[in-house]
Amino acid sequence: MDYILERRRALAARYGACLSGHPAFIAPHVPAGLMPNWQSYQVRLREEAGLSRNTVMDRLFEMGIPTRRGVMASHLEPPYRRDAPFLPLTESAAAATLQLPMHPELTPEQQDRVLNGLDLVTTETARA
Repeated sequence: MDYILERRRALAARYGACLSGHPAFIAPHVPAGLMPNWQSYQVRLREEAGLSRNTVMDRLFEMGIPTRRGVMASHLEPPYRRDAPFLPLTESAAAATLQLPMHPELTPEQQDRVLNGLDLVTTETARA
């Protein structure tokens, strides 16, 4: 277990360092005094990025980089939509977040591929 937590924390630290100040993505904020286990690594798209979460996920998928939706807005899922309240902050987070690959066996080369993919999606959009 110690190895798994150590690896996840190292991967999260590297993601955070590489995404710090990124023009399109916001790395997660960890409040002082807390130490997450990094079960997942979720980023948020900046509003000014000009990208949708689904576009990013689709492009990364085309590059062979798996992702998942980030924040889940349960009230928008089919079984609950009929009685769904309006939750604008949840809906905004659901539309703008995605999870990047995160597991203890992720190699530096694989993580580079993810980070380069994020940069490529960003530069493609800037050129379009």
